[in-house]
Amino acid sequence: MEIALEMPMAMKQNEVVLFINLASVQHQDPVKTLNTLQEMGYTPELKLYRWKTDEKERVDACALLHREVSDDPESVFSQLELRWDELVNTFGSGSVFLVMGSDE
Repeated sequence: MEIALEMPMAMKQNEVVLFINLASVQHQDPVKTLNTLQEMGYTPELKLYRWKTDEKERVDACALLHREVSDDPESVFSQLELRWDELVNTFGSGSVFLVMGSDE
Protein backbone atom coordinates (compact mmCIF):
# COMPACT_ATOMS: atom_id res chain seq x y z
CA MET A 1 0.00 0.00 0.00
CA GLU A 2 1.42 3.36 -1.00
CA ILE A 3 0.70 6.34 1.22
CA ALA A 4 0.31 9.61 -0.65
CA LEU A 5 1.58 11.53 2.34
CA GLU A 6 4.75 9.48 2.68
CA MET A 7 8.08 11.30 2.46
CA PRO A 8 10.74 9.08 0.86
CA MET A 9 13.89 8.29 2.83
CA ALA A 10 16.09 8.33 -0.28
CA MET A 11 16.72 11.86 -1.45
CA LYS A 12 17.48 12.95 -4.97
CA GLN A 13 20.83 14.41 -5.90
CA ASN A 14 20.89 18.18 -5.20
CA GLU A 15 17.67 17.97 -3.17
CA VAL A 16 17.42 20.08 -0.03
CA VAL A 17 14.79 19.32 2.61
CA LEU A 18 13.85 21.17 5.81
CA PHE A 19 11.39 19.41 8.12
CA ILE A 20 10.36 18.92 11.74
CA ASN A 21 9.72 15.51 13.25
CA LEU A 22 6.55 16.25 15.21
CA ALA A 23 7.09 13.28 17.53
CA SER A 24 10.42 14.73 18.67
CA VAL A 25 9.24 18.21 19.68
CA GLN A 26 9.46 18.54 23.44
CA HIS A 27 6.66 20.11 25.51
CA GLN A 28 4.28 20.68 22.56
CA ASP A 29 1.70 18.49 20.94
CA PRO A 30 1.76 18.24 17.12
CA VAL A 31 -1.23 20.54 16.62
CA LYS A 32 0.39 23.29 18.72
CA THR A 33 3.63 22.83 16.77
CA LEU A 34 1.80 23.17 13.43
CA ASN A 35 -0.01 26.28 14.70
CA THR A 36 3.29 27.80 15.85
CA LEU A 37 4.84 27.09 12.44
CA GLN A 38 1.94 28.86 10.74
CA GLU A 39 2.35 31.83 13.09
CA MET A 40 6.03 31.91 12.04
CA GLY A 41 4.95 32.23 8.39
CA TYR A 42 5.38 28.63 7.27
CA THR A 43 2.88 26.52 5.37
CA PRO A 44 3.77 23.08 6.73
CA GLU A 45 2.83 19.96 4.78
CA LEU A 46 2.04 16.96 6.95
CA LYS A 47 4.11 13.97 5.80
CA LEU A 48 4.80 10.48 7.11
CA TYR A 49 8.45 9.48 7.34
CA ARG A 50 9.53 5.86 7.65
CA TRP A 51 12.63 5.26 9.74
CA LYS A 52 14.43 1.93 9.60
CA THR A 53 16.93 1.21 12.35
CA ASP A 54 18.26 -2.09 13.67
CA GLU A 55 15.70 -4.16 11.77
CA LYS A 56 12.88 -2.08 13.28
CA GLU A 57 10.65 0.30 11.40
CA ARG A 58 8.71 3.22 12.75
CA VAL A 59 6.63 5.90 11.12
CA ASP A 60 6.64 9.50 12.38
CA ALA A 61 4.51 12.45 11.39
CA CYS A 62 6.62 15.31 10.09
CA ALA A 63 5.99 18.89 9.05
CA LEU A 64 7.69 19.44 5.69
CA LEU A 65 8.68 23.10 5.45
CA HIS A 66 10.85 23.20 2.34
CA ARG A 67 11.78 20.72 -0.39
CA GLU A 68 13.72 21.76 -3.48
CA VAL A 69 15.94 20.22 -6.14
CA SER A 70 18.41 22.89 -7.20
CA ASP A 71 21.35 23.38 -9.54
CA ASP A 72 23.00 25.16 -6.59
CA PRO A 73 21.98 23.13 -3.51
CA GLU A 74 24.76 24.61 -1.35
CA SER A 75 23.25 28.07 -1.79
CA VAL A 76 19.76 26.83 -0.90
CA PHE A 77 21.19 24.98 2.11
CA SER A 78 22.99 28.14 3.30
CA GLN A 79 19.82 30.22 2.99
CA LEU A 80 17.85 27.63 4.98
CA GLU A 81 20.45 27.48 7.76
CA LEU A 82 19.16 30.78 9.15
CA ARG A 83 15.64 29.34 9.27
CA TRP A 84 17.04 26.15 10.83
CA ASP A 85 18.63 28.19 13.64
CA GLU A 86 15.32 29.93 14.38
CA LEU A 87 13.43 26.62 14.33
CA VAL A 88 15.97 24.94 16.63
CA ASN A 89 15.62 27.81 19.11
CA THR A 90 11.85 27.32 19.06
CA PHE A 91 11.48 23.52 18.90
CA GLY A 92 14.83 22.01 19.93
CA SER A 93 17.70 20.56 17.93
CA GLY A 94 16.49 16.96 18.08
CA SER A 95 13.36 17.72 16.08
CA VAL A 96 14.53 20.00 13.23
CA PHE A 97 16.25 18.51 10.19
CA LEU A 98 17.97 20.24 7.29
CA VAL A 99 19.42 17.70 4.86
CA MET A 100 20.89 17.70 1.38
CA GLY A 101 20.89 14.74 -0.99
CA SER A 102 24.09 13.73 -2.73
CA ASP A 103 25.11 11.48 -5.58
CA GLU A 104 26.63 8.93 -3.21
